[in-house]
Amino acid sequence: MQNQQISCLYIEDVNKIREEGLSQLRLKFPDMQFVGAASFDEAIAIYEAQKKSAAFDFVISDFIYPGKDSDDSSRDFKDRAYGGRDFVAHLRHQGDNTPVVIYSGSCPAFIKGKLKAAGVELSNNHIIIVEKSSMLLADIVAVMKRQHTEAAHSIDALPAPLLRLPSKFDQLKAG
Repeated sequence: MQNQQISCLYIEDVNKIREEGLSQLRLKFPDMQFVGAASFDEAIAIYEAQKKSAAFDFVISDFIYPGKDSDDSSRDFKDRAYGGRDFVAHLRHQGDNTPVVIYSGSCPAFIKGKLKAAGVELSNNHIIIVEKSSMLLADIVAVMKRQHTEAAHSIDALPAPLLRLPSKFDQLKAG
């Protein structure tokens, strides 16, 4: 049996950050497939199309980007900006437990609160929250690739639901 290429959907609304991130990941991990999306609607369209042939092995998503119904002026502007919350809620409400790494500059407690408010169960639900200041994108992919390779999505093989490594700022404060 032939091994399929590990695939990752990377959602980031800032074009320059997304394109540079995808370029670096493709260079560092040429044996993997990376697909980028800039919004909730684009991410869902790409994700659903990919699922028809072979689902993504994991998703790395920013948290704050245009979300579901982002053009609905009846909703509070800030509430329309949580595309990461909307994307995870969409997957989980369909029973899809694909691992999702929320890679954001937002406080992990804030993210957890928004996910819970959207009805997303956080315990054993393959959601990992990583602060952008604490880990490089390539390091996250290396961890997820290793986990995928070693355990083929075993729930026990995934990192803790909240992964926060000391940032350079934290190291400076301590030193």
